[in-house]
Amino acid sequence: MKRVYLFLIQALMALSLVVAVGCSKNDSPDEPDITPPVVDPNIPVKDPEGTITANISTSTQIDVPNFGTIKWTGPDNFYLACNVYNYLVSISNMGTMQGLGNITGIPQAGYTTPANSNTTVACEGGKGYVVKFDNGSSVLYVRLYVVESIISTSGGVMGAKVTYQFPFEPTTLTVSKDALSFTKDAGTQTVTVTTDATGWSYTCDASWITVTKSNNTLSVAVPANTGLLRSGTITIQANEKRKVITVEQAIGMASTSAPYAIGNPYNVNGVVGIVYKINTDGTHGMIVSVTETSCAWSTASDVTGCSDQSNGMNNMTIIKNIASWENKYPAFKWCNDFNTGSITGWYLPARDELYDLFQNVTTVNTTLTKYGCIQIVSDYYWSSSEYGSSSAYSRGGSYSYLSKGTICRVRAVRAF
Repeated sequence: MKRVYLFLIQALMALSLVVAVGCSKNDSPDEPDITPPVVDPNIPVKDPEGTITANISTSTQIDVPNFGTIKWTGPDNFYLACNVYNYLVSISNMGTMQGLGNITGIPQAGYTTPANSNTTVACEGGKGYVVKFDNGSSVLYVRLYVVESIISTSGGVMGAKVTYQFPFEPTTLTVSKDALSFTKDAGTQTVTVTTDATGWSYTCDASWITVTKSNNTLSVAVPANTGLLRSGTITIQANEKRKVITVEQAIGMASTSAPYAIGNPYNVNGVVGIVYKINTDGTHGMIVSVTETSCAWSTASDVTGCSDQSNGMNNMTIIKNIASWENKYPAFKWCNDFNTGSITGWYLPARDELYDLFQNVTTVNTTLTKYGCIQIVSDYYWSSSEYGSSSAYSRGGSYSYLSKGTICRVRAVRAF
């Protein structure tokens, strides 16, 4: 094979929380190594676990779910395409090597530049490549090795035999919190970053957020908020891995007190939400968070025992007793991140608690709109109630159960 044609589509990713003027990237000297990470290419290395062998042609392709495809096209080229208009794809030629196992890391340079025109790059049998799909908020890498060309009975090239693996993620990156929630008052919180990369960097998209890096810790400070709810993001990058931390600061509203009515704002001792359920005298009830996210229920298919359909706190307790739960159960972790400092009691609602919320969603949305917050929409929201090893209850217009890996909306709730 002589070369690869990349058919790229480039567009800017529209991010719902982007602020026009943001913090600039830090000038940390410990940037990732840009040397292409390849083990001695002349020494055969065993193919990594999860390697797939495939024959690709004009009619057969490698499908990269939710991102794009890798396909062969005549006379002797690959055809790379994205599934979504504003995704980008590029490729880095790692050179001649013995097999897929020689590629041991993500190159930080040497990729073709994503553009609105065709781009070519040499591609021959016996060479390795890293293909990069980027949707603006996450990146997925595929390592690929060209074993040989497939020759037709007439003597022409009709495809290629390749080995590949994805997701290709040699770097580890975790953060102690995926979301930071501040009261309307000035405050500071910290995020611990854990990675095996030689260095990592961050960017911030909001000018009202001050971020300071010290070793493996980010100190995030905000001034007092006298206006509407405001949001920003901090993006952490370590080689190919990326983590986005949401930063929310509560509405600059006056403190509140009982008795409450459905739809009332709730602001007591730094706990901020909207009342969606009350008892008869309005002194106790439930509040819902003024912000939301979208993520999976879990990253694994297992039975957790979260069978409570009326009290999500019980389910939350079960999850938090599971080893490494913060990495395995994103929806639960996001809700638990509201519990910071002296604030406690936030959790992922159970199935019936979601039902109560949707019974009064119109009234709640009126208040959310008043304070510049995102409305609760007619879409699927995760509950903490498990349906089985691979699915859990959710609610949109009605009850449903979905695969735990499905990306659904998430709101936190709390009793008062």
